[in-house]
Amino acid sequence: MGERIHGLGHLDIVPPLNTAEQQYLAAYAETMTRVDDDPYHVDDHPLLAQRSACAAAEDGGYAISGRDEMSWAPDFSGESLHTQDRDGIWRPLECLQHLLDHFLTPDAARLHVGDPRFAEFTFDHELLGAVALESNYTGQLTLVMVEDGQVRSVTASQCVGCGYGEEGLPSTWELSAGGGL
Repeated sequence: MGERIHGLGHLDIVPPLNTAEQQYLAAYAETMTRVDDDPYHVDDHPLLAQRSACAAAEDGGYAISGRDEMSWAPDFSGESLHTQDRDGIWRPLECLQHLLDHFLTPDAARLHVGDPRFAEFTFDHELLGAVALESNYTGQLTLVMVEDGQVRSVTASQCVGCGYGEEGLPSTWELSAGGGL
């Protein structure tokens, strides 16, 4: 059985996402197709998709595994961001920083100049609050928050004496948390 990281809580989005931002980020979080020449591709969203997943597959796009899915999604109102805990979440710190760097903060606006999909994005959001993440592999409980546009994490507790990882193989949490965020 592999490691699974589960989340509890949400981060408030201030100011809330507008309709265009909420719809795009919800579709982005659900996208299961990667298109090499378009890192911002979304699958079959009626307002946003540039081409269908089938067309993307024919043109060099490819289906990706659940391990590359976005671990965070906005709620229906655009007022908060939560973890997508389908079967555990993957690389939660990197995914959260990706959302900040590419869609939410003022620095992200420069990435999308001239792209009509982002014409209504305001790029003026801040994330407030904390989310608790727990690893079933290590027992580690970590609080994740955002400070000055950077994802920060603090270990709240660890499973002492669990014996996991004694073979020297890193857990996905170690790979995720040790990424220098």
